[in-house]
Amino acid sequence: AAENYARRALASAVGVYGEDHPVTIGSRSTLANALRFDGRNEEALPILRTVHEQFLATLGNDNQVTLAAAHDVAGTLARLGQYEEAERIHLETLDHRRRVTGDRSLPVANSLGGLGIVYTNTDRWDQAIESYTEALAILRDRVGDGHPQYATNLSNLAGAYERAGDFQNAATVLRELVVLDTNAVGPTHRWVMNDYRDLIEVLIRVDAEEAEAVARERFAITSEQLPEDDPAHLQ
Repeated sequence: AAENYARRALASAVGVYGEDHPVTIGSRSTLANALRFDGRNEEALPILRTVHEQFLATLGNDNQVTLAAAHDVAGTLARLGQYEEAERIHLETLDHRRRVTGDRSLPVANSLGGLGIVYTNTDRWDQAIESYTEALAILRDRVGDGHPQYATNLSNLAGAYERAGDFQNAATVLRELVVLDTNAVGPTHRWVMNDYRDLIEVLIRVDAEEAEAVARERFAITSEQLPEDDPAHLQ
């Protein structure tokens, strides 16, 4: 439904305004995002490239709309496993964002988070951890640790620590994530249940006693607050 609406809106915008009008470019971006939401990244990528090229031509390379469009191209490339080009675009975008908006801006945090994903998926743990840590510091300062983007980067940081074999730091980060997600969505939400599961799996490697205690805590939540047929009981 979202895709069909976006395609109709784009066709209408092209008919009224032409190919290069900001309204048309915005409609084209909406269609690409609908495709990405459906996991159709290969279809979205050429549309996102066109959007970026059009914003670049009309607004210039230092405009935040242009840089956001470049960020979307890089993120989609990473989803498709095209990490070399994704990294190059993220680094270029980060450089522009630092120069235009300063080192502690939310756009800079976005670029750092995107780079962290590339580094994690190319086994460069130290660079991933550094990128996520800097992004989290900016987000904590600008929007607070209750913001969804903070939790996303925190989860990614835990994953980078775990894949690097640093289970102590992974456990520390996951403990924080359990608290944040519990405060945000409540103790029985699937995000929290998944956080508990991930924490238990890490703790098994470093502290079996704490792993058992956390497992009992999770079991108590599922037993007392969730229906017996809830999938969380089985995880």
